[in-house]
Amino acid sequence: ENQSMSLCRSIKKGLKCNNPNCIFRHEILTEEEKQKIESFRETQRKAYQLVHEGDPLSKENKNKKSSRNTEFADFLVKTFGIETIKKGIVLDIAGGKGLTSFYLTTKYGITCKIIDPRGVTLPKKHKRTLQKNNLSIEENRIMFTLDTCHDLIQNCSLIIGMHPDEATVDIVNVALTNKINFAVVPCCVFHSKFPNRVLKNGKPVVEYSDIVEYILEKDNDIKVDFLNIEGRNKVLYKSFTI
Repeated sequence: ENQSMSLCRSIKKGLKCNNPNCIFRHEILTEEEKQKIESFRETQRKAYQLVHEGDPLSKENKNKKSSRNTEFADFLVKTFGIETIKKGIVLDIAGGKGLTSFYLTTKYGITCKIIDPRGVTLPKKHKRTLQKNNLSIEENRIMFTLDTCHDLIQNCSLIIGMHPDEATVDIVNVALTNKINFAVVPCCVFHSKFPNRVLKNGKPVVEYSDIVEYILEKDNDIKVDFLNIEGRNKVLYKSFTI
């Protein structure tokens, strides 16, 4: 029975499992399994180095991924300036749980609108905070394109995306076309969905570094920075107003 259990994910990553009720296996059983795990850890290590190339902060000094929305909100205000952002609305693309918009709204008093066809799943305690302070965040269950969001971008000061999946490149394209400030934190590449994307040197956009380079090649003034979080934390942004 023990041999049939899957290995605990924390153990596989070389970490300590802190879940006393974990139902998964915590022992490496065979030499073959040990070699596979070592290979997996080496792949993860190389992937981490690739994602964080140029990042001035060490892995040990980064905040947890759960801090990404607060870190992103603070970065936006610091980078673009609160007065500049408040000149219009912020469009939060593929906002998911809506946490970036939540922090921009409650902490900085910035008007945000979330565009996500899947809908927004803001936690109940955050909804109560909005209600208590008579605040709201508009939700738009539509796909983000220039046509569907034509009216929304007319009064937009900033377009953002925290790991916006397939919408990453669309954010950049719409922002550049309409000269709107933007900031995106790319996550996945979706090569199978966008097989025609290639770099200027002809290389297909397959890896994380490719999607970053693909975006940077669109405009020489797009800048790169890093959020103080674990995981994919590279921010690509451009300001038309600073």
